[in-house]
Amino acid sequence: MASVAETIYNRQAMAQEHTSLVRQAQGGSRQAFEQLFRTHEQRIYGLALHMVGDMAVAEDLTQDSFVRAWENLGRLRHEQAFGGWLRRIALNLIWDHIRRRQVTEEITDTDAETWPDQEAPTEEVLAGKGLARKVQTAVMTLPQHQRLVVAMFYWEDMPVNDIARDLGIARGTVISRLARGREALRRRLGPALEASGETSHAM
Repeated sequence: MASVAETIYNRQAMAQEHTSLVRQAQGGSRQAFEQLFRTHEQRIYGLALHMVGDMAVAEDLTQDSFVRAWENLGRLRHEQAFGGWLRRIALNLIWDHIRRRQVTEEITDTDAETWPDQEAPTEEVLAGKGLARKVQTAVMTLPQHQRLVVAMFYWEDMPVNDIARDLGIARGTVISRLARGREALRRRLGPALEASGETSHAM
């Protein structure tokens, strides 16, 4: 079993290697960027899938996120913050997709009536989808710095220390942003969350 010192050393070595890859990618190395893609792909895909609920759309959003990152690597000032910067790009694309979807798509009682009986969604399913959309809409109203921390903590299940490391901010700052974001969501969603019994899990 590795000692604490060995664990710390290994993490530092991995962080240095990651920073080196970012610098190489900024210098135009596609091979280095491909390694960064392999490192972060599943996490970005998981975030997108959780938020949009569609595998094909999540794959497209993941690809678009990395394309956008490649095109804008020159704007990244702190190589150590690549992971958080990439998530911000992904979240912005995800929010844009959700906004467009909300404009063109709405669940109504009429929709349910037009489906065959064996395919018609139950009231529980409709209620669950409705709550998910309310949560997504409420999260979109948060300031970006709170929105990002809330998404990483609740939807990616990331520990506070990992969020602080990836975003390059203090642990106390993460806790403060989480608390403020959570309070804002409770004020906006309180009755809906309590009615669903998902106060602690829906966000």
